Amino acid sequence: MPAQAIFKRPWRLTTRPFAGDDLHVMCLILGFYRIVQLACLIPMFVKSILNDLVGGSFTVILNETERYPSWCFPPGQYYNQTTFEESMQNLDGATYDFSPHSTRDSWITIAVFYLFVDIAWIAMTWSSSSIGTPTQPMRRERYVRNLMKFKMVSSILFPLVLLGYGAYYVYFIRTVCGGDPYQAQDEGPQYALFCVLLVTYSLELLMWPAYLANVIIKLLRMNKLLDRKRVSGRYGKAKRFEYYLGVLLKCLQCISRGKAGGQDLKNSGELEEFASHIMCLLNNSTKMDLTLSDIYIGFKSLARVQAEKKIQALKKTASAEMDGKVLPRHAALTGRRGSIRVLRMSAAMSDFEVDERKILEELNETDVRTLSDAAHYARYASYVYVKLPTFVATCFGDEFERVFTRSRDTLLNTISNDLHRLSEIGCPQTILMHSNFENSVVATPYSVLIDEEKEKVVICIRGTRSLEDLVVDLQFIPQPLGKVGERCGFDGRGHHAHKGFLARSKWIINDLKKRMVLDKLYEVGSPYENFGVVVCGHSLGGGVAAILSLMLRPSFPGLHCFAYEPPGCIFSTELTRISRDFITSFVRQDDVIPRLSYHNFERVRDSFFDVFCRIKVPKIHLFFDLRRPCADRFLEVRNAMVLRPHDAIPKDTSFYATLEEFRAERAAKNSKGVNVVQLHVPGRIIHLIDSNNSGLYHAYWAKQDDFNTVEISSRMLSDHDIHCLPDVLSNIKFGDVNRVSLGFANAPLIYTDDEDEADTDARLFVCCLNPYGRLPVLLLLACLVASFLHAYAIGGCDFVDTSFSYSHPVPDGERGEIVSIRMLFGLHSYRVIDCTTAAGEQCPNVDDIANDECQPFPVYWDLPSMEKVSRVFGILTSVTGLVGLCVVVVSICFFIRKRTWLVASAFFLLASFCQGMMLTFTRSGDFHGDDPAMADVVFTLGPGGICAAVAAGVWFALAVGSAHLGRQRAAGADGDDPGSGEKRGTADDSNA
Repeated sequence: MPAQAIFKRPWRLTTRPFAGDDLHVMCLILGFYRIVQLACLIPMFVKSILNDLVGGSFTVILNETERYPSWCFPPGQYYNQTTFEESMQNLDGATYDFSPHSTRDSWITIAVFYLFVDIAWIAMTWSSSSIGTPTQPMRRERYVRNLMKFKMVSSILFPLVLLGYGAYYVYFIRTVCGGDPYQAQDEGPQYALFCVLLVTYSLELLMWPAYLANVIIKLLRMNKLLDRKRVSGRYGKAKRFEYYLGVLLKCLQCISRGKAGGQDLKNSGELEEFASHIMCLLNNSTKMDLTLSDIYIGFKSLARVQAEKKIQALKKTASAEMDGKVLPRHAALTGRRGSIRVLRMSAAMSDFEVDERKILEELNETDVRTLSDAAHYARYASYVYVKLPTFVATCFGDEFERVFTRSRDTLLNTISNDLHRLSEIGCPQTILMHSNFENSVVATPYSVLIDEEKEKVVICIRGTRSLEDLVVDLQFIPQPLGKVGERCGFDGRGHHAHKGFLARSKWIINDLKKRMVLDKLYEVGSPYENFGVVVCGHSLGGGVAAILSLMLRPSFPGLHCFAYEPPGCIFSTELTRISRDFITSFVRQDDVIPRLSYHNFERVRDSFFDVFCRIKVPKIHLFFDLRRPCADRFLEVRNAMVLRPHDAIPKDTSFYATLEEFRAERAAKNSKGVNVVQLHVPGRIIHLIDSNNSGLYHAYWAKQDDFNTVEISSRMLSDHDIHCLPDVLSNIKFGDVNRVSLGFANAPLIYTDDEDEADTDARLFVCCLNPYGRLPVLLLLACLVASFLHAYAIGGCDFVDTSFSYSHPVPDGERGEIVSIRMLFGLHSYRVIDCTTAAGEQCPNVDDIANDECQPFPVYWDLPSMEKVSRVFGILTSVTGLVGLCVVVVSICFFIRKRTWLVASAFFLLASFCQGMMLTFTRSGDFHGDDPAMADVVFTLGPGGICAAVAAGVWFALAVGSAHLGRQRAAGADGDDPGSGEKRGTADDSNA
């Protein structure tokens, strides 16, 4: 689907390169970004909370105009005295205010709020992007557009506020808090984390200058204020495409520092033909606006559909001997002796069908000799890439690194022949005659060798290895051979060949004539005048070798060509039939290069769109389904879960209407011009198949029509390797195919033996999906209540209400006046409520002791061990409760496993236990220690203790509820429909 439009013209802002239904990638990227920010915020937030708990968050008031937060001062200046009143005396009678007033705490609060707002946005965007299908967006566009508008506003508002507030904080600590006797606040790990957060917020704002610059340029172009000279007209886009492609190739040259070639590319017409042809292929008035994710899931789905069609074709034609055996991908059992049944695309290009082909037999001398010669010459096609250039440069010096040729005199010299033997690279029977490793758009590296063992002169041509070679590969336009045939002595009228390969073949012919290489070898009196000629090459070299052999054959009628894995667009149809007499091509398994041609591209594109229109689930659902392995026996069922039948494709969508217009336009273009000419793999074709992935190949004689479709498999690129091809040809397995265990060649892509497949929901996070009903919502509310009660219990100073009698000591050791004091104690602070004498009167200066604010425990006050243990249990309760809360939140939007529910139940149970232990230890705390002046100590639970007791009960109830959901999930696992998860995501679901 096209990219989601956020704003209309003239601003024209879209989500490209993401479509509206694949924003999950952006969500994952932003999620990782938020995780980094969360990792920085957690230590700062925890320190801020702990500072508040111990009463460190107060404001020091020096006078009416000077107010400073407590963190501006070193702890020793206010924190190690008996009371805070005495501490303030050290600051010239300053007072203090416990009302929250801190720039740092406010900044942390805003940062945490923005973090959780953006996390919620990520969850909602993930959910909205999972609505509908790639061709049926339903209400997805409206939801996504509003969410993206909100993101555009929040992504500039919050970072600006945080950056401005952060800059003020830096200014404050460096000017107001700086200098003696105050401590420097711009040092330490906390400040480093703060700086990292500022950098992340600055990076978020970088998108806005780029966006504004883009908008300004568009506006200027609309008003023709930035109008530059552009090529227009019929071929204007082709010219611009040619220029941009040339720039890209030059950039690749710079990145590789010249190692990949490209020095000969001047971007001055080398790509003109390709650009014109590719524009004819891609430039249509009807635009199929697809994103990268659409292309990925389309081709992955096409691979599974191809595999399913092959299985269906084999099932229809399988004999009784196939019952109970694994169905093959490429070959079924032999029909009659000496033949093999193979899968090929039907003439209608809609399904696969089984056809019969002749296998290469061990008793057939021609077949054995063909394979033996092919394996022998394949080594030369491999050596011309690296070993031959290295041999020439090492043995004859750098001056012959590009061009090396021998004179007539050296051909008759035995010593000279020994010097030029290729013994160092494992070919002692071979003598080097000529090599030219120049590489440009026209020149192609090749070598001429003398094989004394086979009595052949071998012309081996290198394949694609540089950017210049890539440019030649792209020049696949059919070129007439009429004039070439007149010059070379064959009838080329009505025949066509690959234009780029034809140009390189002409260059080789001219170079051979210029240096008189073949004249020297075949002149009268030469020891090699009776040797035959063999032309070989791999990939691009195979295509050039085929055309070169066509041009040389009038002069050398016994010439034979071995084309190893050549491209599928070399000769036209009739010329392919003629070349069967002297060209043998080899295709290995699923190699994609021999299947690449203009018409095959058209076919695979049509198949791609057919499969794309059949998708009936959200793209993210299909992505995870394609990533999961699929056994052959489940392939049809799995495809039916995510793809519609072909006759059920919805035709009332805008995408299908656009597709119909596109196909009509393509049909009109393909009915005229050079597109009418179809090119094929040249000569006779031997297809090498490894049916059971064992490395032992079978070979059969294939037809050109067997490669009229692109096989989407995991081996389509690796099967093009030339370096292992000689060994493959040397170890071809002859004999009865019935003895071979046949299986899928693309097994690593879609194959598994697991019958029990995991039941997963592909739409990972769908907001408020409620897959378990209302119970998780009730658990979430209970969890929030328990969290609030626990936060109140550990953050306040009224956990325990304590009353005791206190006698002031006198100098003679006797007890002084006894007063009754009532105090509230928390885990981190305390508060004095009242103080009365024995006579029932208030203590003197009671107003200086009692107050309405919680005060931190003085440093000199040695807290009992019970209180310290209670703090530890309080922290454990917070951690375990938070884990359980996360599980409950996820359960509202996502199916989770039984094991996850049991883990959540265990965490809730642990939170209940820790809450109870915190209550127990705090209730039994001994705050007076061994002080004999304190007596009649009475402890009762305060409001904080009561909240802790209630929270312990709620945590336990949450543990029971989670365990119940785990049992419910386990009980329903056996009866769940494996496709229920998929059905929830279909476009037919009314709740989508």
